[in-house]
Amino acid sequence: WLSRHLPELPDALTRASAWITLRECLLDGALAPEPLLELVLAALPRERDEQVRELLLAGLRELFWEHLPDAARAALAPRVERCLREGVLGGGTPSARAGFLRAFRAVATTPEALAWMEALWARKDAVPGLPLSERDESALAQELALRGVLGWKGLLEAQLARIQDADRRAEFAFLMPSLDADPAVRRAFFARLEDPSQRRREPWACAGLRFLNHPLRAASALPDLGRGLGLLREIQRTGDIFFPQNWAGTLLGGHASREAQACVE
Repeated sequence: WLSRHLPELPDALTRASAWITLRECLLDGALAPEPLLELVLAALPRERDEQVRELLLAGLRELFWEHLPDAARAALAPRVERCLREGVLGGGTPSARAGFLRAFRAVATTPEALAWMEALWARKDAVPGLPLSERDESALAQELALRGVLGWKGLLEAQLARIQDADRRAEFAFLMPSLDADPAVRRAFFARLEDPSQRRREPWACAGLRFLNHPLRAASALPDLGRGLGLLREIQRTGDIFFPQNWAGTLLGGHASREAQACVE
């Protein structure tokens, strides 16, 4: 019943609880990802509660990258992008449009979506009433480089030159090798993380791991998966109390292959 009627529930807390219930059904294998994604796409345009909407957008990103088979992801991508772009341009609150834009840049894969992202980054297009911050433009540049768009290296260098805040500039420069199109450069970045001094900024290290192990790059990251898991005890000794969990989550989050499963086991 919920998989057909959930968006009709009038109470926001009940809707949020129901979405969490359906996600657990998905993880238990009782609900296929495609019907749940269809339900999310139907619910997003009508959802007015900000917290429930953010829950839906996070669930959409998880469904798209972690649960859909490659063929289904490619087939559904245009509809997903259209729904999110309509949310960005739909005239809702600035926070709602910003949430849709974050989700859009996270799942964009088609040439049309990447072209719009590049136009936003280049300031050739804009979202009315939603000026992009330095962080927004940096995220756009990183997502475009991750997808290997033409001229990705120059795009990253141009964004680095744009950044005025010294700490954000240092973070962006630190992460650039993790976005490189050359797998050897990415592996060298991972090798740096084996040095505790390079993990001192733990959020930076996790962001780099997330780029290295993104589903689009997961195959090339497989050789380092065992090394990354092997560092967990040292990370537990040398890092913050939450660092081991964050390290493991960003290391494994983009993987779904049998080879990755065998490595974990």
